[in-house]
Amino acid sequence: MIVPGTRNSWIARRVLRTFTWIACVFGFGTGCTSITAVTPDPALAGTIVTISGAGFGPSAGIVTYDDAPIAVLTWSDTEITATLPASKPDGQYTLAVTGPGGVVSTRHTLTSYPGTFQRRFPCGTGELEYFVSVRQTADQGFLLIGNLVDQIHLGSHVLVVKTDALGIAQWTRTLSTQGDRAASGDRTTDGGFVVAGYAPDSFGSGGVSDGVVMKLDAAGNSLWRRVLGAGGYDELTSIRSTADDGFIVAGDTSSYGYYDWDAYLARMNGDGDVVWEKHFGGSGQQTLSAVAVTAGGEIITAGSTSPTSSQTHAFLVKTDSAGTLLWQHDFDDGRALNLLAVEEASDGGYVAAGSTSSPDGAVDAYVVKTDSSGQPLWERALGGAGPNRFGTIVPTADGGFTLAGETRSATLVDYDAYLVRLDGTGNVLWERQFGGSGDDTADDLQPALDGGWVMAGRTGSFGAASGDGYLVKTDSAGNAPEQP
Repeated sequence: MIVPGTRNSWIARRVLRTFTWIACVFGFGTGCTSITAVTPDPALAGTIVTISGAGFGPSAGIVTYDDAPIAVLTWSDTEITATLPASKPDGQYTLAVTGPGGVVSTRHTLTSYPGTFQRRFPCGTGELEYFVSVRQTADQGFLLIGNLVDQIHLGSHVLVVKTDALGIAQWTRTLSTQGDRAASGDRTTDGGFVVAGYAPDSFGSGGVSDGVVMKLDAAGNSLWRRVLGAGGYDELTSIRSTADDGFIVAGDTSSYGYYDWDAYLARMNGDGDVVWEKHFGGSGQQTLSAVAVTAGGEIITAGSTSPTSSQTHAFLVKTDSAGTLLWQHDFDDGRALNLLAVEEASDGGYVAAGSTSSPDGAVDAYVVKTDSSGQPLWERALGGAGPNRFGTIVPTADGGFTLAGETRSATLVDYDAYLVRLDGTGNVLWERQFGGSGDDTADDLQPALDGGWVMAGRTGSFGAASGDGYLVKTDSAGNAPEQP
């Protein structure tokens, strides 16, 4: 006789569970807890997986990963979502579900890979390779856009690299034999990509350089190429996709200002036709380095203006969707200011970043937060004794900002890629540096699907001294392995 609460009853329950588990394994049990699939597989450490199966029960039980419980987000009898640990190294791990009555499912082997890494992309002798844009793809890999420059023969190609989730190259494309240089890239609404930059004048405009826009499919193949130029220097520095399948491009032009630079802005449709184009400026030099599209479809751009030959001011311009000027501001704090990145902030204002330099030669990374009409609310200059610069900025859901660029403050000799997290009032929450004994830069920054950050640029520390393509994937706190 088995008396409840005694050792005999405990042994009996264990024996029953064992026989139930064996019956489920061999397919002749009823009410079994079983896993039929886990997606995605392989999965990125720290991300959410969906566990499909049967017999999990109507209320939450336990999910174990490498024999340790993990966080369960949702639970039903046939489907569970749970978060994998972020700290696990690359490898295979067993996942199991403990359902009603303590019955443990058959174990599922899941391949997991780390969520942080550094990668370099080597190029040939005498060649310089660098990236200007990175976007994460649906398969958790990355699409990199940049340039391959032959420093011996002075030729250049637009370079496109697709990697897997570990940052390992899956394929590479070199586009155009006409000397094109990519300056910016973005994802398009149809799953492809668009590139903006410039090329020497060899296309009939009669200018010294021309703006170039290229549309790529998801496999990196060129679909079309358009040239924008009007007889002078014309260069595109930034591009953003729009909700109507078109694009906004920004840059510089001397075609309208008697060889003074004007800020240039244009809208294109999905076929690459110019819908409208505008230029802004007056006496002196005005350039645009960044463009963003607001939630309301308006356009915000940033760059620099030099009303006199001795001083550079930050330049912020807002237009409506048709390119009609709403306002423009320049910021002068007695030092030379140059804006290289701009985004709409979560409160409806704007945040822009770049660099500021004083007459004694000190150069700091610079960020300014404005209200919705472009009036500054606060500004920060960051960095130590060496030159520092921000080239890209991402507003975060908590009202703060993450910025990337380069810094030479650590060694005063070589640049390191620079990653900084600010709160909503510009206070530094953390800052990180990446690189080695050569020059290392971060030219684009994007949030990753797992809550981390991904930066793309150039490294001279871990390969060719001239520079290799550089990709850094961090966790949410900006941490990554020390080197590729």
